[in-house]
Amino acid sequence: MWSRTLLASKAKAFAIHVAVSAVVFSAVIYVVLMLWFPEPYFRIDGGLAMIALAAAVDLVIGPLITFLVYRPQRRDNAINFAVIAFLQAVALSWGVQVLYSQRPLYAAYVGGPVRTFFPVTEPLIRDAPPAAELRARLVGHPPLVFIPLSSDPAQARGMLMSVLMGGPSLLSSTHLWLPIEGRALTTIVAESRDRAALESFAPEAGSLIDEFLTERGARFEDFAFVPLRGRYSSALLALRKSDGTVAGVVYANVRPE
Repeated sequence: MWSRTLLASKAKAFAIHVAVSAVVFSAVIYVVLMLWFPEPYFRIDGGLAMIALAAAVDLVIGPLITFLVYRPQRRDNAINFAVIAFLQAVALSWGVQVLYSQRPLYAAYVGGPVRTFFPVTEPLIRDAPPAAELRARLVGHPPLVFIPLSSDPAQARGMLMSVLMGGPSLLSSTHLWLPIEGRALTTIVAESRDRAALESFAPEAGSLIDEFLTERGARFEDFAFVPLRGRYSSALLALRKSDGTVAGVVYANVRPE
């Protein structure tokens, strides 16, 4: 049995380990939420599950191992702490690398029957990054782009099937991308769903949109509410019809047809 003095020493070591880990973990969370996965991408792309796993390792398992192995005045304490810190760093680095590789660099709008934005990650466009001239015209974090469909019905169906089945061909076709302005913005506004259509796919959409509009003192007609489809769920981007910028997010899980 552990003595009360030993338990107190272990608890102190555990608390110090938790405090140090929390500082490091908070810095990682800040970068992930503010720079890599701005609202709503963190929620719809499964970032919460990854962060929960990292937190379990960094804030629970690591300090718990310290609590179990720590003994005051043991000669191998420094070695034990170094091993624990190394294992924590490896686990945290792996999680950070996964999140970084899946961060949305752009959100691409696909029209037709889909009428949805899709996050575009670095692996999708690694071999064909968008041209510098296009990047200079894009706004937003991440920037929004428009992908026009082929005028040939058969080819357009093939393009749509690719993105809906998770294939990279359409989203990675950066040579097709256009900024959200002019004809692209007109198309998105024209294709945006009305309130009844949104509620048919997500019954909660109506009340959530009303809350959004009330907070801003705005009207439904001021915005195009367009689904943004992540890996795990969806949300609605509220695009200003005047300039195509994102005014906010409505967390209604409206899936594309």
